[in-house]
Amino acid sequence: MLIHLFKYEIKSIFRQLLPFYAALILFALLEKVFYMLQMPTIMSFTALFHILIIAAVMVFTLVVITRRFYSNFFSNEGYLTFTLPVKTWELITSKLIAALLFAFTGMLLTFATVFFLFVTINPDILAGVQFPFSTITPDDMLNLTTHFAAFIYGTLMYDATAILIIYASVSIGHLSREHSIFCAFAAFFGLFIFGQIFSFVLGANYYVTSLLLCGIFFIITNYILSHRLNLA
Repeated sequence: MLIHLFKYEIKSIFRQLLPFYAALILFALLEKVFYMLQMPTIMSFTALFHILIIAAVMVFTLVVITRRFYSNFFSNEGYLTFTLPVKTWELITSKLIAALLFAFTGMLLTFATVFFLFVTINPDILAGVQFPFSTITPDDMLNLTTHFAAFIYGTLMYDATAILIIYASVSIGHLSREHSIFCAFAAFFGLFIFGQIFSFVLGANYYVTSLLLCGIFFIITNYILSHRLNLA
């Protein structure tokens, strides 16, 4: 059932984010075309729109994730959601995995379009760069793999912490039916400050503190949805 929930969540989010992904790729290509046609003025406009779309992708991804979470659990749709033969933690997990996938996809697509323009518009940037693959030792490959894995893990933990603090904030805010939006924002800032203090006091590795914070925010969300949810 968790797989079915995940697939459904992926399709729903993808339909909403697809226009932004398409626009990101389109304006990157237009920027390249106008550069080749030596039309710097129009290219400047397309570059500006490219930057705006990059910002829109990041912001709207969070908006879609938050709206999906709220509508599935706290709107009238919540009655249907909680009739599914799955546990609450599975519902949260399916949404979290889908949200992480699209947060990571947006970041990769942004880097890909920027790198494409950076290399194609400035081809000399790679001139003279040597890639001595034949001299790479097993230790070099291990170090490279370790750094890459640390980057991926760090990015995922950062995104997971951000998404789960939103989930927890929305859940806490819904405890107050009359002032849910205000309470959600207050909860967000409160949890954010708590996270900073928690990290400072613990003084542990970033990955450890992020993992612990994710666990705390997940538990808060799961508890409220399981024991304090009121859809009446």
